[in-house]
Amino acid sequence: MAKRTIKITEYVKEIIQDIFSKAYLTGQAREADGVTYQQASNIQASEEDEEKYQIVRSIGNAFSSLKTSLSEYLAEDRTDSDNRLLSEIVENGELVFIFQLPANYNDTAIDGLADGIHSYLVSMTLSDWFSITNKADAEIYNRQAMVSMVNIKRALYRRRRPNRPKFLKG
Repeated sequence: MAKRTIKITEYVKEIIQDIFSKAYLTGQAREADGVTYQQASNIQASEEDEEKYQIVRSIGNAFSSLKTSLSEYLAEDRTDSDNRLLSEIVENGELVFIFQLPANYNDTAIDGLADGIHSYLVSMTLSDWFSITNKADAEIYNRQAMVSMVNIKRALYRRRRPNRPKFLKG
């Protein structure tokens, strides 16, 4: 069966900005709910080296986990790995997914696929972050990541209907 190659690029800067924004807003919401300023501040992620390292490491873990979950459709040619931060995150600033999909893949699902991947990476990273800083919110973001995974798979499984032949009356 013929295959199509679909490339999705996720920009690390966009992912990190979304993570920082959501962590900040979560901290603000918890402060409004009555937690102390210090507790709310600890919930929020910042650009400080230690915190940013943890965020970047969590993005790498989410990226690897997602690749494993989607391996059926991914074209990967690497044959080695290690525990260093991924160069895709640190140097290139891009996370690239190359999908090999059936020829009848429905192109209208590509944006949904890219959005779902972004959402999954952000939610899994926040779940990991909040497992350290605010356990109550960790589960919320873990559930959001699972919803994103369902949406990703839904987008991957989209197919165009076959064209039916038209018969001429003779």
